[in-house]
Amino acid sequence: MEELGAKACQADKPPEDFESNAAYISYLKNEVELDKDAFGKRGEAEKFAHKIAGISLVSKGIEEASGVEIAPDFWVEATRLSLTTSEIAKVIDSASSTGSTREFVDYLKGDLPPTEKVQAGEQVRNMFGELYPDMDQEKIGEKVQDMCATVRSENWEEKE
Repeated sequence: MEELGAKACQADKPPEDFESNAAYISYLKNEVELDKDAFGKRGEAEKFAHKIAGISLVSKGIEEASGVEIAPDFWVEATRLSLTTSEIAKVIDSASSTGSTREFVDYLKGDLPPTEKVQAGEQVRNMFGELYPDMDQEKIGEKVQDMCATVRSENWEEKE
């Protein structure tokens, strides 16, 4: 992600010059050569900016391909939960019915009204049940409860 973001920052062409976000990412990957010296000498603020730029590009690409709006804090919570690629893909696929990952994030945070909370909880449990068919309903419920507790925890630090 950081390399992609760094390439975007040093590229001569902006995303608007391309027909799609995927075409822009392809341009960055295949045609922009990373300045390795500058990349190795970056400060913490620049590293963070490059990581955010890369995540933003990938997120927009996923939105473009899936038709699902990715809520900005979805990536924060996915990182906090250490979601696997298949779990992230399943959440995005499942969110196609609503068009956004917002409900998933709001459910984890406890920010839904009671009736929506029940529906969203059932959808999340079903989603993980499909993803992990060998896991019984009790274990899936525990997994979902653990995810909610983690997201609602104030004491979280990003893992390197």
